[in-house]
Amino acid sequence: IVVAIALVIGYRIWDGWGVSLWRERDRLNPSVLAVLEQHVAAAPLVLTDDPIYCEYVGLKVMPYYAAMTAKRLLRGEMDYERMLDDLRQQKPSIVLLGRFQKSWPVNAMKYLQDHYVQVFDDSSHTVYVIRSSADGGATSAFP
Repeated sequence: IVVAIALVIGYRIWDGWGVSLWRERDRLNPSVLAVLEQHVAAAPLVLTDDPIYCEYVGLKVMPYYAAMTAKRLLRGEMDYERMLDDLRQQKPSIVLLGRFQKSWPVNAMKYLQDHYVQVFDDSSHTVYVIRSSADGGATSAFP
């Protein structure tokens, strides 16, 4: 009987967790998902501060940014200068800014405006696509 009760409780916990993951997509901005889905074929890697969106559409997040948290930013484990360097060197096809977009320094925003096309913007997220990709040319420095 104890084993049966443990199995039932375990199933209810697992089932509830699965439902919460399923419901997570309902909390995401469908417009952002739609924009990312349009560019999925031309985007080997994405620089983002909100990687959950990339997970749902099948885009790969640059490894350093897969666990971007406010705590890492505040501790100095992650900084905007490194992000700008990665933008310049690795030229990701898509940049999705959401959670920390208001914190990006002016020089990083200037770089984005000069080298990327803004394809989506609302109160919560902004999506940029590299200019060559938006123009139908080469999409990224990544193979």
